[in-house]
This record gives sequence, C-alpha cells and structure tokens, in this order.
Amino acid sequence: MKRIILVLLLIMVSYSISITSWSTDKPSYEPGDSGYITLNINLIPTLKQGETFVRYQSVNIKSYSALLNIDTTLGNMDKNTITVSIPFNVGDIHDGIYGINIQVSGLMELNDGTTKFDTSKTIIPVKIVREPVFKITLDSYNLHKKGSLTLNLCSLKGRAKSITITSSLNFDSGLIYIDEINASQCVEKTITYNAEMLNEGDQNIVFTINYKNNVGDKEKTTITIPVTLSKDDSRFSIKQENYILHKQNSVLKLDIENLGNNAENVRIYAPGEISFLTGTEYNIGELPSHVKKTFEIPVYSTLNPGITKETFIIKWKEDGKDKEENIVIPINVHSKDSISVYLEANPLPLTINKKATLSVVTANKASYSMSAVSVSIDSDGLQILEVDNKKFIGSLDDDDFSSQQFSILPTKTGKINVTVTVHYKDPSGKELTKKFIKEINVYDQKEESNMLPYIVVLIVVIIGIYVWWRKK
Repeated sequence: MKRIILVLLLIMVSYSISITSWSTDKPSYEPGDSGYITLNINLIPTLKQGETFVRYQSVNIKSYSALLNIDTTLGNMDKNTITVSIPFNVGDIHDGIYGINIQVSGLMELNDGTTKFDTSKTIIPVKIVREPVFKITLDSYNLHKKGSLTLNLCSLKGRAKSITITSSLNFDSGLIYIDEINASQCVEKTITYNAEMLNEGDQNIVFTINYKNNVGDKEKTTITIPVTLSKDDSRFSIKQENYILHKQNSVLKLDIENLGNNAENVRIYAPGEISFLTGTEYNIGELPSHVKKTFEIPVYSTLNPGITKETFIIKWKEDGKDKEENIVIPINVHSKDSISVYLEANPLPLTINKKATLSVVTANKASYSMSAVSVSIDSDGLQILEVDNKKFIGSLDDDDFSSQQFSILPTKTGKINVTVTVHYKDPSGKELTKKFIKEINVYDQKEESNMLPYIVVLIVVIIGIYVWWRKK
C-alpha cells in the first residue's frame, strides 16, 4: 500500500502544474461565516528533450461545490510558484465536513508553437459546525460547606454529545454526565457537593465542560459562576419565586424554610436598592422547625435588570432570645419596553421585484446600557439580499440608537409583515431576545406609476408651505 501511495505522489509532482499545498484561514466555520482558501501552485514545466518552454496560457482555477463556485482565469504566466487566495461564504447548511474540489489547469506553450494541456486537482476538506454556546444556572447561589443544588445546563446554540461537567465545587459523584443536548435545549441535574476545601465568602466557582461537537471533535469550555459560601449551616433557606420590575412597583414573592428549631416573630428587612412599600420590615410570623412558607411583598427596586445577589436581614425570637442572620438571595429583575425598533425604506414607494434598502433603527429606551446587540429581519414577502440576515451592533448605551441597512427585494404586494428580532445582554450578562412585527406596504409597477402625480403634488405643497413659513 505504501508503494502505491509513493507512486501516486511521484506521478502528481511530475505534472507541470501542481497544487503543492493548501490551507484555510480557520480550522472550522459556522453558517454565515466568511473565509478563504490559500493555494500554493507550482508552475514549473516538465520538458522532453528538445522542447523549449515559452509560457503558460490561460491558467484557470475552477471549483463547483456546496461552499465554492468559481471559474476564473488568471491569464498567461511564466514559470513560477504562485500563491492564490480564494474567498468563500458559508450558507445555511448542515453541520459536516464538506469537500471542495479545486482544479488548476492551463496550456503549456512551446517554442515550436504547439501547446500541451495540463491540470492538477485536489479536494480540500472544510469543517462546518455550529459550536455550542453553553449557559449554567443554579437554583441557589448561597452555598454551605455541604449540601445539594440543582444545576441547569442550556445550549443556546449548537448540538453537543458525551458531555461531562466537573467543578471546583467537589461533586460527590465526581462529575455530571449528559449524553446529548440540542440547540435551545436545557438539561437539569440535581447534585450533592462538598465545599469544605473552599474559603468562606464570595467565591467564583469554575465549571469545566468537556464535550464532542456535532462533527465529533473533542472540545472544552469553562463557565465561572459567582456564589457566596458559608461554612456555617444556614438557619433559613430563601428563594425567589418570580421576578420584579426595574424602577416599577411590583411584587416580590419568596419561599422561606426554617432549617432549625421553632422560630417566632420572624421578620425580614430589605437591602438598600429594594424598598418594601409596606414599611421597613415585613413580618412573616411564626415559622415552626422544617416548615416552608411562601409570602409576597410589594416592592420598588432600582436594581439593574438581570440576577443580582442581595443581602437581606432575618430577625426572629428563639427560646425568648432575639436572633439575627444575614442571608444572600439572588434577585431576578426584568425591565419592560426597553427596546424599540423602527423601519425606514428607500426608495419609496416599495415596488415588487425592485431592489431597495430597508433601514432598521434599534433604540435603547432602558436606563442601562446593553452589550452584544444584534438585529435580524425576516419576512415571507421579502427576499433578503445579504449573506446573513443578522447584523451585529455591539454596545448600545441608554437613550442611544443604531441604524442597520439591509438590501431587500419585495416579492409580494400589499401589506407585508416584517419580523425584527433583537438579541442583547443586560448588565448582568443575561442574554435576552425581543421580537417585533412591523408592517410595510409594497406596490406593483402600475400603482407606483399612478402614485407619481400625487408625489409631485405633495412635493409642491411642501415647498409652498416652506416658502409661506419663511415669509412669516
């Protein structure tokens, strides 16, 4: 077998034209990515006795594949070694390894006027894979020296298999194993842990995720989650059951469990950025040993949207003695109507089968800045003439806006619905998505021509009003 391969290699390098090596700018690509292939091409003629080389005529590069479709001529060339970069775009295709067939050919011109056709071919494997983006949440961020918690692993994008999770928080089982997770799917695991080796106070717990992506490559990523670690067993366990609103009156719903002896006259006091609307404290009342109780408090909060750990004070009486404990509760805050979008088209009126530009204005109406902002559009009445219908904005400060342009081709007439999707992260890093349905009008060619006189009249009226205003 080795001899056969050696013979094939000798035959390949004996060509006058040969692709000696190739490379890609990235090891793998995702749908919507752009990339390029670099070819090193050897144009060194192999001549018989008595032949004299003049030049290569019409050196051509050709490829037809799912990723690349080109047929380009480099022209006439002398003997040389050249490097050529070929760009390509990845469409919305399935994950996998795709072969790009590339052929380099040309005519070798000799001094007697004759020509010889020569060619070299190669197949370049290109890996297309939607790499997973993971998110881990815990049911409690206030941990003790030993205990149990529920871990929720979500894949925001991409598919993964044979997933193992280890952590600086020692799991009693050693690791968490998940067979498979698909995009936009979450898997919940309940684990027991031992944190006796960690220091008390605020800690960053590192979770290491090993997995195989959708084409079988072994990958690894880490996620760091801040928690508060207490070596003493907490007297009370408190969890939030809903979310509260940013700078609006809302209701804070909490679950409390007494993990110790009977407690009387149990009261809770809020931190600085959460105000109880009923007073400085809320009286929970009597709480027997190992009993849970759910209660609701009207509040006003200035906390930024996202999940923020806040320290509450619990006071109670036990065996006639006053006692007090500080407890950290992750508070989930939402913001209403923080994003607005507006559409502007040019030229107007929009006409079927006539190219136009649709500007999407994204405005941040929240009282906080946003990061990783992107906007995408979709409509069954429009053809989006872009490589990707999603455009990245970046950061968007409060009371700021950004305009992104999309080349479109209307394919229907009448009132067309356009779905505008905005992705962004709030100050806590939480990823949020908002969708808007906007309506635009598309006319046919006749309607456009019929509207021309009305547009002219409207322009004349506007000019007349402007002249009258100037005189006034």
